[in-house]
Amino acid sequence: GVSPNPEKARRKAFLAASEKGGEAPSFETFKAPETPDYVSSEEAVVQFTEFLDRYDARVLIAQNAPFDVNYINELYYRVGKEAPDDIVVDTVKIFRKFLVPALRKFKADLEAGSHLEPDNLKILKKLTNQKGNLTVSLGKLIHAFDVENKGWHDALADVHMLLLCLKAVINFL
Repeated sequence: GVSPNPEKARRKAFLAASEKGGEAPSFETFKAPETPDYVSSEEAVVQFTEFLDRYDARVLIAQNAPFDVNYINELYYRVGKEAPDDIVVDTVKIFRKFLVPALRKFKADLEAGSHLEPDNLKILKKLTNQKGNLTVSLGKLIHAFDVENKGWHDALADVHMLLLCLKAVINFL
């Protein structure tokens, strides 16, 4: 059987190759050896296409969607197939458009000497990076909204955490 997380195995193989010294390989073009934990680009395209074909009308949702879209497009290009042209919604844009303005208001209120509710203050602090800028990275969002970390870079865990964060932000707003 195929491992449920071939990308994790590819990343491990990439890091191992990078640590051997010399010029670091490009992550985009790195091809890990096929093992039970890593499937070929061809197999990944087949599996992803089969997944998409299960649904007639679909909208794909992803955190930092341009990264994922570029990755998928590159995989399809490598195997000589046309990439899917589904509508893709980037949750980073949603969070920036709706959550960040609320956080900016909290920040301005706090700087003006106003008292913030403890939950709002906690969210503001957890979504402010070390440079004082607001962030909507998934890692920061799960901490700000008390979403359980189910493991990074495991596709199903990432999707589940993103769904819970999106729900939490909607409820918060």
